[in-house]
Amino acid sequence: LDSELFGEEIFSGGMKRSRQGVLESANGGTLLIENVHVMNSAMQVKFTQFLKTGVANRLGAQSLYKTNVRVFAASGRSLLSEVEAGRFREDLYYALSTMSLRLPALREHRDDIETLAHYFLNHNKTAEKQKSLSPEALNALMEHSWPGNIRELQNVMERAYILADGKIIERDHLADSVTAAPAVVEEEKEEELIF
Repeated sequence: LDSELFGEEIFSGGMKRSRQGVLESANGGTLLIENVHVMNSAMQVKFTQFLKTGVANRLGAQSLYKTNVRVFAASGRSLLSEVEAGRFREDLYYALSTMSLRLPALREHRDDIETLAHYFLNHNKTAEKQKSLSPEALNALMEHSWPGNIRELQNVMERAYILADGKIIERDHLADSVTAAPAVVEEEKEEELIF
C-alpha cells in the first residue's frame, strides 16, 4: 500500500529507478481510497501526515515531493466505531471527515431492488437482447438479505443473464446464495464515504 500510494525508488546495479504512486499521479485531481479502515497503523500515521502537509516521499527515497489531491475515503465499517475500538487513528479520522455520507445497506431500501436488478440485467444491452425477471425470480431477490450489497446484486444479475437462454430470468438462474433459505444478518453492513 505504501508503494502504491506514495511510489517507490529502487536502486539496482548502481542505477536509481523511480515509480510514481497514485497520490503523485493524481496531482490536481481526486483519489478514492476504498476500505480505508484496513490501513495498518504505520500507514495511517504516514497518510495522516500527508493529509496535513500535502508532502510525501516515495518508499526508499530521501527526497520529498508535494502533491495536491482531493481524497475520498470509503469504508464498510463505521470509522468512528473503529476509532473508539482503537483500530483507526483519531487524527486520521478527523483529517478525512470534512464531510461524511452514510450509504444504507441494500436491505434498508428494498424498494430499489427491482429497479437496480433490471438496470444491472440489461445494462449496455440492445433492446433485442434485453431480458426480464419472472415473478418468482423477483420475489427471491426481494427476500434476500444482500450481505454483499449492490455489488452482490450486480454479480447475481450478470450471472442470471448468462445462464438464461430465453428472455425471462427464472428463479433457478439466480445464484444459490439468493435462492437458499434466508440467512440471519448479524451486522448491518453499510458503507461510509468521507471526504
